[in-house]
Amino acid sequence: MEDLITRSLAGELSSQEADQLSAWRSESPANEAYYRRRIQLWEWLSRADRSNDTGPPPRAAELIRRSGIRAFRGVQAELPRSRRWSIAAMGAAAAAAVLAIAGSRLGRDPPPTRRFAPVEFVTATAEVATVRLDDGTVVRLGPESRLRFDEGTGGGREVWLRGRAFFAVAKDSIRPFTVHTTVGDARALGTRFELQADGTRLRLVVVEGRVALTAASQRVVVGANQVSHAGPSEAPSVMNVDDAGLLLDWVNGLFVFNDTPLSQVALQLERHFGVTIVIGDSSLARRTVTAWFQEQSFDGVLQSVCRAVAASCSINERGATIRP
Repeated sequence: MEDLITRSLAGELSSQEADQLSAWRSESPANEAYYRRRIQLWEWLSRADRSNDTGPPPRAAELIRRSGIRAFRGVQAELPRSRRWSIAAMGAAAAAAVLAIAGSRLGRDPPPTRRFAPVEFVTATAEVATVRLDDGTVVRLGPESRLRFDEGTGGGREVWLRGRAFFAVAKDSIRPFTVHTTVGDARALGTRFELQADGTRLRLVVVEGRVALTAASQRVVVGANQVSHAGPSEAPSVMNVDDAGLLLDWVNGLFVFNDTPLSQVALQLERHFGVTIVIGDSSLARRTVTAWFQEQSFDGVLQSVCRAVAASCSINERGATIRP
């Protein structure tokens, strides 16, 4: 895909090649993150080159050729092995190392390779993106949204959101996970919830667990199947709903389980795929699953879940049966 990405930056793809690149980006979060890092690197190189050149900016392919960008994978492989990197953190480190090479070739002091700037994900009008953070939290970012977080800030779990996002927060009893917005802040230990914030209004939908929402100097605790609204001068309200999942149809196709009992996993799969899942043993129903799936078939998800709980699965026309 290297050649396709390079030529897409230069605007040289045919419609068939553009479709091929789009399909590759959709295959996995890693592919999408890799593509976005290339875009960010090209923008940085373009700005750097224009600072030393009064003429028209060079084409993308020329900038990439100058920077030695094809060494990207090799630089990534040289990162320290002692730390467990998420996709985003690995991207930041690899991009920093490549920028160091590019900076020296452009005749300027290279940026430090171990100092991380804020990492930011931005989606377009009809685009969604799934991001896995370094702590294991999975975020589904809605259209026209912006998510920012800092790497290397002492172990804190804080992000800044404008727009819409669904959070499946990795459990950590010591370090709360906080989402900052211009209207208020949502704080959770380990839960699943959606947050919408456009600068003047905020909506919180909690699917699992509890979230402490602070806005207009007031704090409320929102639990599963509850919704809260707030504004800059409007204290948060709390309202019960029958099924919070029904408010999150745009998240369909993404399943995130963090120590989730098999009984709850089965309910989510039943609702999404329109099937019936029978669990043949009560102790089996209490076994937990930690995994996440994106745009996978029912068969694929179920087989993985059964392996996670050391059970056997049989799929039938109505759904499936899970036995010890």
